[in-house]
Amino acid sequence: MVEKRNGPRHRLSNFTTCDDVVKAIRKAKNVLVVTGAGISVSCGIPDFRSDVGLYNTLDCKKIGLPCAELLFDYEFFKIDPEPFYKFCGRLIPGNIKPSISHQFIAQLEKKKKLLRNYTQNVDGIEKTMGMTNVIECHGSMDTFFCIKCNRKKKLATIVGEVLQGEVCYCICGSALKPSITFFGECLASTVLKAMDKDIHSCDLVLVVGTSLKVGGAVHELLQRLDHKIPQVLINKEAVSLPAAISDGFDVTLLGNCDDIFAHIGSSLRWKFSTTSTSTTTKATTKKSSKSSNVTTTINKKRKINIDAIVNNDHEENAGSDQNTDMVGKDKKQRVSDLSSMNQIIEIESLEPRIPSEAVVTSVMPPSNDKAMKALKSAERKKAAAAARKRMTKKAGRFKKGKDRVFTFTPFAY
Repeated sequence: MVEKRNGPRHRLSNFTTCDDVVKAIRKAKNVLVVTGAGISVSCGIPDFRSDVGLYNTLDCKKIGLPCAELLFDYEFFKIDPEPFYKFCGRLIPGNIKPSISHQFIAQLEKKKKLLRNYTQNVDGIEKTMGMTNVIECHGSMDTFFCIKCNRKKKLATIVGEVLQGEVCYCICGSALKPSITFFGECLASTVLKAMDKDIHSCDLVLVVGTSLKVGGAVHELLQRLDHKIPQVLINKEAVSLPAAISDGFDVTLLGNCDDIFAHIGSSLRWKFSTTSTSTTTKATTKKSSKSSNVTTTINKKRKINIDAIVNNDHEENAGSDQNTDMVGKDKKQRVSDLSSMNQIIEIESLEPRIPSEAVVTSVMPPSNDKAMKALKSAERKKAAAAARKRMTKKAGRFKKGKDRVFTFTPFAY
């Protein structure tokens, strides 16, 4: 067991901005990530304590609970497991698409930057993504065990009863409980052993999507870490740490976790799988429409050229009855080819970079060759970097608040 550091931790004086967070992630080799329910909200899984969270929306009378907080209370479960079983079908992970937050953490592991992801969630999304450096602090729904004799059953063998809200019993007659940590239970020994090991290697801490209301183990972890290791909070609301542990996170980024990670990811040039309604996609679409103004002008010129070619062909072949069919086919083919070139230019314009010579020379007269040669490789790279930076800013912005708190607001489109 590693000894706790003497005295509370003080925030780092050289780690105070959003840029510091991006730079730290870029350089880090052993990022320790603590995640809560906030990263799964966009997957359709409610959090616990927000206005639209589980504790504020659960119909307690319908499932027979005195209050929502007793849903995960171990002593109450031993007395009456039926209310929990009426609800727990919602905890079984289905065909859920990982959020951008999940994908960001998976990218950390893929790039060999993730030391460990300590998740407080029981939805098992990390496992479905194939992640391995994950500790499920509060267990999972994969296995059920008897509260009396400790016999175990796999979820797959009783999933039908669970989904129907029926209480599952052991052959001894006692109720089966999923292997998730209820209030009143201790954390698994594997969690504490992993923490003892990881505190020696960690070089950056990200606390994401959690209020730390049940953060006993997380608080202990933060208290054990070297005081020089940066600590960052990414959450919908600010979180205060106990004064005995720390005077606060070095940087706090407030807002939707997915939006914030999409913003950071774009700064790192990481790619995520998003839907057409996501903030990042909307921002990219808006930027693309603006960056294609030059291409639109080119397309207009090209349409004029198409008409001119057709008219010229018509004049050159007027009066020639024998070649009428071939001319018509030639016109259609040439117009089709140029139309395809239009489409290529439009696709190219979606990328925030200077068009290549091959594309530009197809629409510009030879007299501009000298101007094109002036666009050297270094200048094109510089222009592309500036375009990427503008696109990143268009996704949203951080508004600086007091005491190292930055609130991320995505732009509306």
